Amino acid sequence: MKKRLAIVAILLAMLCLCVGACAHEKEEEPPEAPLAFETDLLVKANELELTAHYKQQALGFGEISFLTPETLKDIKLIFEGVQCKIQYKNLSLGTDLTKLPESAFGTALMDALAARLEGVEITKTLQEGKWRFEGNAQAGGFLLVQDAESGNYEFMSIPSIDLTIEFQNFKRLVNDA
Repeated sequence: MKKRLAIVAILLAMLCLCVGACAHEKEEEPPEAPLAFETDLLVKANELELTAHYKQQALGFGEISFLTPETLKDIKLIFEGVQCKIQYKNLSLGTDLTKLPESAFGTALMDALAARLEGVEITKTLQEGKWRFEGNAQAGGFLLVQDAESGNYEFMSIPSIDLTIEFQNFKRLVNDA
């Protein structure tokens, strides 16, 4: 009888260790990437600083509305997959974004978000309650920081093009998966 009790106790201890290890592994996974969200952006690229509002309905489909500087205030970039339209008030046209350097961050942002979601060649680490995703997009190596608890994006940088983006007032949209 003592042998059976000892075996049961050992099995229970092993089960507890396994369950504890599995639970710990789950905590080490980042939250799902938000697919539909809107946020304000503080963008710094080289010597240019601007603010914008970004709304993404699905991966690869988003709108960037410039807020400052005043010269860009009524301009909106609309990304639809690989296509981009530039809109000024009620006038819109397809455009080559390389002709508008102030908008290069939009393509870089979309590429980095897609790379984070796809997870291809991405290094992820958890530091002080923040997930750090490091990888490569078309514009170069990037760092994307996501809050571990809420899953909201907080910061992105692409050093090769001297770009930093701070996400502010992040809000997930209802149709986010």
